[in-house]
Amino acid sequence: MSVRRLVSAFALAAAISACRRPAPRPPSAPAAIGFLDESALGTPKPGGTLYRRLEGEPATLNPLLQTDDYAADVIADVARNLIDLDKRLEPVGGLSDRWEVSPDGRTWTFHLRDGAVWEDGTPVTSRDAIFTFEKATDPKIPALLFSEGLEGFEGADAVDDRTFRVRFRSPYAFRIYAFNIPLVCAARNAGRDFLASPDDRAPFSNGPYRVARWRTSESIDLVRNPRYAGPRAPFDRVVFRILPDAVQAYRALERGDIDEMRLSTEQWRASASDTRFAGCCRTTLFYDLSYFYIGYNNRSPLFSDVPTRRAMAMLLDRGRLVRDLFFGTARILSGPWAADSPAYDPAVAPYPFDPAAARDLLARAGWKDADGDGVLERGGKRFAFDLLYGAGSTSARQVCEVFKSDLEKAGIVCRPRAVEWAAFTKRMDAGDFEAVASSWSGDPNPDLSAYWASSQAPPNGLNNLSYSNPEVDRLLVEVRGELDAKRRTALFHRLHRLIHDDAPATFVFQSAQKYAVSRSIGGLVTTPVGMFRFWPDSTAWWRRPAP
Repeated sequence: MSVRRLVSAFALAAAISACRRPAPRPPSAPAAIGFLDESALGTPKPGGTLYRRLEGEPATLNPLLQTDDYAADVIADVARNLIDLDKRLEPVGGLSDRWEVSPDGRTWTFHLRDGAVWEDGTPVTSRDAIFTFEKATDPKIPALLFSEGLEGFEGADAVDDRTFRVRFRSPYAFRIYAFNIPLVCAARNAGRDFLASPDDRAPFSNGPYRVARWRTSESIDLVRNPRYAGPRAPFDRVVFRILPDAVQAYRALERGDIDEMRLSTEQWRASASDTRFAGCCRTTLFYDLSYFYIGYNNRSPLFSDVPTRRAMAMLLDRGRLVRDLFFGTARILSGPWAADSPAYDPAVAPYPFDPAAARDLLARAGWKDADGDGVLERGGKRFAFDLLYGAGSTSARQVCEVFKSDLEKAGIVCRPRAVEWAAFTKRMDAGDFEAVASSWSGDPNPDLSAYWASSQAPPNGLNNLSYSNPEVDRLLVEVRGELDAKRRTALFHRLHRLIHDDAPATFVFQSAQKYAVSRSIGGLVTTPVGMFRFWPDSTAWWRRPAP
């Protein structure tokens, strides 16, 4: 899932340095793994339409209720954040052009940018900001991406129409991330049920584009917001085409019906010898802060004990996945951060592929094939489960099929199930599954409270695996208040070890992101947070004139 928050220089300096180290070039690779910056190359040409791909239907476009990448991609073009992140991963002004924090770290004062207005021309005011923070911290509102960063919220008050203060009970080392939050219009939502806001289908714009039309299962069309006072985006229109099927999307890219898409490794490999692709498109590869995992419902009788979950990690041949499915463009992980995060402890080794040791663990956990049918049982329950993944993800399907095969040899029945994305997200958020295969999108904020604190288990937050460990809970609180960077890193490394030892999920690998983009598009920039998680990302792209 995407988390669109800020990163400060101290948190990402180590990550950026690590990301810039040259990666091994995979066999027959059409491009090296590394970052791209074309922001200073060429002169943007105004006009035209940018066609982007959405791999699935957003569950909602309400800026505060978003939980998936597809909504985030659209909302990023429509709603500016209070504070943004630039291509160097530094905090920059969004709707607020300057801010101050009190010496005790508890009070933040923001000054809204002159000229910031809603799409109807009314100003963005302190009232909107206060309304947003009150909704984001309302326990009845599932603002899952933002509520955790605002923990300890005491209140917000206006100094004047363009200046407001936000107060907290205690300081928080990563508080600035909480202000990478889009604002919602107070007047538009006044007297309404916020869970049935018109923002669900068409968020009220204060950014470069506004939503013109959402055709379910087809497209979301954006047009230029004439009231936007910021830099003019080159394209007049942006059309997000909803194309869950990767093969269909690849063909659309070659036809020129879309301008960009994320490639599976299989498609990336095929593109190297595809003459039609070579004529229309190019690829870019880079490691971002995302990773792939297989998560287990820790409340399930199948996965409630540590030995069973450790055995699951030892039954998946991740080395084969990296070698045979990803051709060296992935790195095996041992914990809940991408390898380039400064919070990741490289001293913690991933669980080895060791089926014999895994079978011993399962036997000690009480799993036996008592009836001789080839399937393990415990307490009268067969070890059989559905493994859900988002429909349209070739990589997820391939990993799930390999896992199914590996588990079958140990007497475990795994049934991979593709689920349409909106339904998949809904089930994830509710913890309605036995096991899921998914990606954790690159969040530069290393604070994992929203994902691993027991208090954030469904329906309260994003700990959809329902993981619980009192020592982890304690350390998550401690690291949030630790302002010394060295001590904070030591705490993160302890958290890494504890979560690794509990194995609430199998941390599979960090795969290099592989994107294909039309050769007619200029202005590409990639960063450790991806192509679309910083300002101005694709709103600075333009169409090159035909040769």
